[in-house]
Amino acid sequence: MEFKIGIDKIEAELVKKKLTEFYGKNYWGADDKFFEWMYFKNPNKSLLCDKDKYSFLIFKDKNEILALDSFYCEIIIYRNKKYLAIWDIEWNNFSNIKGLGSQLVQKMHILCDVYLGYKYNSLSYKSFKKLDCNFIEEIERYVLIFEPDILKDILNIPKNSEYYDFYKFSANNIKLVDNINYIKISDISKIENKYYIDYLSRFEMAINKNVDYINWRYLSHPYIEYDIISTDTNGKCGIAVVRKEFIKNYKYCVVRILDFFPTFGNEKKLLGGIINYCQKQKAILVDFFCVSQKIKEKIDMFPFLPLTKHRQFFIPRLFQPLEIRERQSINFVYKILNKEIENSAINDLYATKGDGDQDIKVNREYQTVSL
Repeated sequence: MEFKIGIDKIEAELVKKKLTEFYGKNYWGADDKFFEWMYFKNPNKSLLCDKDKYSFLIFKDKNEILALDSFYCEIIIYRNKKYLAIWDIEWNNFSNIKGLGSQLVQKMHILCDVYLGYKYNSLSYKSFKKLDCNFIEEIERYVLIFEPDILKDILNIPKNSEYYDFYKFSANNIKLVDNINYIKISDISKIENKYYIDYLSRFEMAINKNVDYINWRYLSHPYIEYDIISTDTNGKCGIAVVRKEFIKNYKYCVVRILDFFPTFGNEKKLLGGIINYCQKQKAILVDFFCVSQKIKEKIDMFPFLPLTKHRQFFIPRLFQPLEIRERQSINFVYKILNKEIENSAINDLYATKGDGDQDIKVNREYQTVSL
């Protein structure tokens, strides 16, 4: 049995074949364009892999993939020093060797300073627990509702309910903030660096989201279209990355904020630009997910409301298709491996989430064959 950090083109095809056999022929994670973008073109890949390799850890036996763990690398900045973070995307054990998948996670822990991941389930939770990982059951999610009546109707909520009252309360808050015309930035080379400088000084721990990152993560995505917006052509007030998402089987859409980088003193101005964007898209709601539990101390997000304080009102987060779940945000797993980093720093980590597996399906249905 051989262990490898980074896989070549031939091994990448074996991995895609294995994923397709396990999940079904339309599985998004084996899609050629997505696979190339995520695992080969990531600008930080060379921090762990050779430039001609794909970012996977695998156990293999000759031409048989026994277990895999896909990932991408990030640079995290903590107290003005750079550290290596790894986002764990997916790990699978295809063999009958017990614990082979979690062994890959253990090896990942050796390779990085900070280990990060979204969307653990009851099964992976047990494995992560054995590896002394830490958990956030629901990261903060900020929501603003524009169309309470439409939301009420598609969720079959009665008019005389506290849910509908909350939806109206959220929508009424919009008029308390200035509506400022947004500008779509098509040439990111013209964006001033102040958004980045202010962003790094605002949070104790921050992912290195410079212009190169934005270009790869958003402008180079093979399927999903994003808009980078501001209230001025050079992003002096900061920038936001947003995406319009149509609700499957409905004519309505929502807006997801992927990143929010206001410069100091321009928080309300950029929020006003986002509101203007949402209204012009005719969105019924907009939301923003962020790991930092201290973001409310750093940025006044009003009229957005934190769902950790209002979770009883059931605002859906899944729209492909529309689905109500008890959890209204996303869970998060992490482990600090470098002793230079205080464990509590994770409470002020700026990391965001806006594209779930269902968003990346590129409108392709699949059913896990192995279940």
